[in-house]
Amino acid sequence: MIEKLKKYKEEKTEITFRLKNHQNYFITGVINDIETIQLPHNIGGLDTPRIIEEGKYLITILLPNKIKTFFYSYEMDMESICPSSYNPIRFFIREQITEALRNKIFERDNYECQLKLDGCTKKAECCDHLVPVSCGGLSTEENLVAACNHCNLKKSNKILF
Repeated sequence: MIEKLKKYKEEKTEITFRLKNHQNYFITGVINDIETIQLPHNIGGLDTPRIIEEGKYLITILLPNKIKTFFYSYEMDMESICPSSYNPIRFFIREQITEALRNKIFERDNYECQLKLDGCTKKAECCDHLVPVSCGGLSTEENLVAACNHCNLKKSNKILF
């Protein structure tokens, strides 16, 4: 996988990926640098740096807003890395919200719309994803709220909270 990243770096390809512990969000940027993680020179009396573990890298990503950010390779979901032109969101699997989960959300939210946007009808008619599926949101209890059809359509695929 690191060879693939080195190729993306060399070609200055904009990539999209997820972090292992934040699967709901996609990160997009260009690889600026890939460094092997090493211990400092003086640890254990060694004269030269020593690789901590094979396959551990510090990857510098230049985000679209020109901010450099750093990720360790073991933090990244390597399977999710692809050129951003592929638009991985398009291939994101949309889970169906089960009737049992829908009823649980409605009961939790007292059958009232939780979005309360201008023109809200207040009566819950559907479930809305706080983090939209198109942004990597999951159909989990924590990411769903009761909503009226008006607010659900008005919110569309935006993140309001």
